Amino acid sequence: MPTDEIQRLIREGRLPEAERLCRKLLNSRPSDQATLFSLASIRFRARDFAAALDLFDRMIAIDPHDYRAYFNKALCLKETRKSLEAEKAFKKSIELNPPFMLAILELAENLKDQGKLDESIAAYRNALEQDPG
Repeated sequence: MPTDEIQRLIREGRLPEAERLCRKLLNSRPSDQATLFSLASIRFRARDFAAALDLFDRMIAIDPHDYRAYFNKALCLKETRKSLEAEKAFKKSIELNPPFMLAILELAENLKDQGKLDESIAAYRNALEQDPG
């Protein structure tokens, strides 16, 4: 399966080859979420946040209920210092998948960085309620 091959190439650190395969697959299947996610992840790792953001936005346009796309969009926005937009994307990811601990913790950190301490504390409390252990 091509997506397995892409993941293998990514694990092996062969990102240019993985990216070429992603682009080839997207030529014939432009709406394939797994391939879009792989390509966006490759661009994120390359610190090409604008390209990664565009790809995550494409994923959201195809499936507006994909919490992973919102979460990764938020990470791109966070990296480009767009804290308010990142906050919205983290919140959307959590809305779509409430027990998504990593999104809750990233939101709390994002809020703290913005100086929204009460909201940050509330997000950390939410994380503790989700996983008190």
